[in-house]
Amino acid sequence: MSVDLHASVCSSVRGEWRKVQEVVYLSDSLSWMDENEIHYLVKGLSIVDGDIKKSLGKDAFIYIEEIDFNECDFQPEGLSCAMAGWVREYLGLSLKEVNVEFDKQSRRYRFSINGVDL
Repeated sequence: MSVDLHASVCSSVRGEWRKVQEVVYLSDSLSWMDENEIHYLVKGLSIVDGDIKKSLGKDAFIYIEEIDFNECDFQPEGLSCAMAGWVREYLGLSLKEVNVEFDKQSRRYRFSINGVDL
């Protein structure tokens, strides 16, 4: 399973933004996503919230440009990993430990970052 997320941090802000963490805002360009999918994006941001505060020292306005995934092999939990990974890459930090395993019994992927299940 693969989720590729492309985003940018905006310095000038226009339009509607959703505050999702203390210093993090997401653009309202995500109207095509349901609340559950947005929940997992926000969960990914919460994993790296301290990194954002420490590295940027100011509010971060993140514009999600594109999310690529295979609709036949997708679980919204993968968005958390993709979002956390994008932020750490943007900030030039090493990636945290991400584990993805397929659970045959439940027929679902299990995701964890640094040993924390999503």
